[in-house]
Amino acid sequence: MVIDVYCKNIGVPGKCGSRFFTKTIPFWGEPEYRKSFYDFYNGKYSLDYIIIRNPLSHLKSALKTEVMECFDDTLKIEKILNEFTNIVYGGTHFHPRFCQIVYNISYKSKWNLEVVDLSNLSEFIEEKLHRIEFNKNDYDFHNDPTFKTKEDVWDRCISLYPDLMNKLVELTKKDILYYDALLGGNKNFINLI
Repeated sequence: MVIDVYCKNIGVPGKCGSRFFTKTIPFWGEPEYRKSFYDFYNGKYSLDYIIIRNPLSHLKSALKTEVMECFDDTLKIEKILNEFTNIVYGGTHFHPRFCQIVYNISYKSKWNLEVVDLSNLSEFIEEKLHRIEFNKNDYDFHNDPTFKTKEDVWDRCISLYPDLMNKLVELTKKDILYYDALLGGNKNFINLI
């Protein structure tokens, strides 16, 4: 999974408001760099803020982005699903342990990493910069000739590769526990599992 870094300290993963964040470019400038999430996980780079979203919502959005253009190519879909289930690297737009890793970085390392939920992204940007209007139509891909809904993509993946999708859902359910712990500020969650 890739992360764009703005202002040297704000990490914006793909499918976690990255397209909305481009509206800050006139004020904050282009992202300083795009790096693999793996590099952050391994401590090569550090951040002060990271944007997260509900892992199931993240998965569905990432699947739509990556599968929509290869909807009829079953081998490419299988490759994407295999990448998404890779617990070390994940795929370009999704990592099955993203929230777990962010949790570990937030509470088990020396980083002082602040988590911002996607649902609060507008407020975060307004607090740091100024209000930028969110228009859902800017992000719905309806004009794309390969447009498919999230449900179309989800159903296609389930019908082609039910075992991979079950594995992905199980990984995502576990990551939702970490997501909830991050949003609830539960620093002892790791001790409960």
